[in-house]
Amino acid sequence: MGSISSVFRNWKYYLLTAVITIVMGITLSYLYQMIFFSPYFTVYVPSSSYSDLLYVVTVSILSGTTISLNMSRLFRNRSSGIGFTGSGLALLSGICSCTAFILVSFSGGVLGIVAAFFTIYESQVRIISIVLLLISIYFIYRK
Repeated sequence: MGSISSVFRNWKYYLLTAVITIVMGITLSYLYQMIFFSPYFTVYVPSSSYSDLLYVVTVSILSGTTISLNMSRLFRNRSSGIGFTGSGLALLSGICSCTAFILVSFSGGVLGIVAAFFTIYESQVRIISIVLLLISIYFIYRK
């Protein structure tokens, strides 16, 4: 944990991790219809959505950590390759299942097929996104 602890010695990366985690958690919770802002702020998690809540919390924490580690690595070494694949895939898997009809109506058939794919294989895409985030953290740790 040498490189991870050296990154988090700086308070800016703690702040970046917290902000990304909170923003991504609120965004995904809103998309999964666990947080409502109108007519008043409400948090509602039905018992059938506990796995969705676990996914939202896990992906938010891992994405915040991965992005802040990547940002520190970017600022240390400008030529390093940075990958946000796991975070992007996690966000895309959360968005596609919730907004498939909007994608189809605005973009036509191609994005509709992509949305249908992510809706059908949503749980597998969730697992892949979490694994990609963990692999990303591992490779950042190794360097």
